[in-house]
Amino acid sequence: MVHQAKDGSWKGASLTLSRSADVSRTPKVSVAQATAKALTGGFKAEGKPSLVIEARKGAPRLAYLVVRLLHRGANLGPRRAGQ
Repeated sequence: MVHQAKDGSWKGASLTLSRSADVSRTPKVSVAQATAKALTGGFKAEGKPSLVIEARKGAPRLAYLVVRLLHRGANLGPRRAGQ
């Protein structure tokens, strides 16, 4: 994880690997396939998906990062506590 100051300058990094990840930089699935899989269950995308190297669990691997927001349809509306 890269940390930046408010002005965008470099502050440091954490959660880094002890050595470079040796993974292919060519995705095996399309961005459309990855996005569709991530957006099941009422979620919608926020921004554009990006390629990342996922190394938090197990061996490092190429993945798409899809930021998801829970989409509330017009019939759901906001909920109040106790409803």
